Amino acid sequence: MVSPVVSVVIPVYNGDDYFPTVLECVLNQTLDNIEIIIIDDCSTDNTNAYIGDVASRDPRVLAIRNDYSLGAGASRNIGLSQARGEYIIFLDDDDIIDVDMLLRLYDNAKLNDADVLVFGSEFINWNTKEVIDTPWTIRNDLLPVASIFSSCDIKKDFFHAFVWWPWDKFYNRERIIKRGLRFQEIRTSNDLLFTSTQMLLANRIAVLPNVLIQHSILRSGSLENTRFKSWECAFEALSGLKQFLVSHSLYEHRKNDYINYVLSFLKWNIDTISGAAFEPLFIQSRMFILDLNISESDVYESDLVNFLSDLISLQPVDYLLKSRTELYQKVNRLEPVLNKTLRRLNETSDSLVKSNESKANKENMIRSLNQENSLLEASLCSEVKKNMDTEVKLSNALNYIKSIEASKIWRGTKGLRSIRKWFL
Repeated sequence: MVSPVVSVVIPVYNGDDYFPTVLECVLNQTLDNIEIIIIDDCSTDNTNAYIGDVASRDPRVLAIRNDYSLGAGASRNIGLSQARGEYIIFLDDDDIIDVDMLLRLYDNAKLNDADVLVFGSEFINWNTKEVIDTPWTIRNDLLPVASIFSSCDIKKDFFHAFVWWPWDKFYNRERIIKRGLRFQEIRTSNDLLFTSTQMLLANRIAVLPNVLIQHSILRSGSLENTRFKSWECAFEALSGLKQFLVSHSLYEHRKNDYINYVLSFLKWNIDTISGAAFEPLFIQSRMFILDLNISESDVYESDLVNFLSDLISLQPVDYLLKSRTELYQKVNRLEPVLNKTLRRLNETSDSLVKSNESKANKENMIRSLNQENSLLEASLCSEVKKNMDTEVKLSNALNYIKSIEASKIWRGTKGLRSIRKWFL
């Protein structure tokens, strides 16, 4: 039996209503010599039956079912242990891939003898099907000019050069096995340690800027939307990364890079978490940051300097109040820009109708303005959503404070608090 050249590992959980579409994209790849390892993480719907049916008809598919739910990290490790391909890729169960993706990745990685090949991606809103550009997933401004480079060639801000998710990276499988690194078996943030450390140890990194995959966002059942259930995992991932850096004598060299990544990663978690998890996440983030003994001179960007100061000095409710003010200001700045772009779009459309411009030129100009308008609308919607989320967090925090102040213990200790202030 001929060994596959590429192994595709896909963990899935309760994907009955969307996974068939995703899997069809993989089955229809122009590169035929592949194996598709699907790990059903103990689904409670018809996902397992569907996978079994596909596997019975297509010998390239290996169906595995966990005895109990292990999570995406452990499931990916199971897939890796079963893989036989020269190269391997780890997809999410709602990723939509280009029909030529695996062929283009394999040809490029083979040509460059790449340890890791990073490629272009974009988001797709699961509900509206709107496609969102994500050029920030590959930071060319931080990368060397050479087409093939090692991790050592990324001189500064290493952890912001790429995003540490697995589905836009194509790995040489044997080199993964030799390094002995695996995904953390935690509920969320389980890919951070694996993807970043594979890159840190890579001697041959290649980049293919072409967009070959659409990553689904805002799907109601995805782990991304339920991080509030496992916010502690962020600290497990960051602690694991620091431990790796120390054990491989890389921490002193990459210390400031690590510090800046910790700040941005925790800021993102704090700003996007929902519900009761906000306050404990905020407090734990402060403790984690204080343990690192960060100086402002170690921080690369002004917004992270401000975040560092806020995290240390503000209470959770005060941080929310400040965030609300800043978001209102952003929305107020964006609205006039959006209105101006809309006026330009209408004026251009009217003038093009009256002019003798070719149809193609008209369409290109209108398409360009529509794209600009869509980006502004997306930015405005994002800021408005953040504002609404912050309002909810703030309301919850204020209600919590009111409930404490109304309690018998709070009223009963009023005298003690009055005395205490004279001794502080």
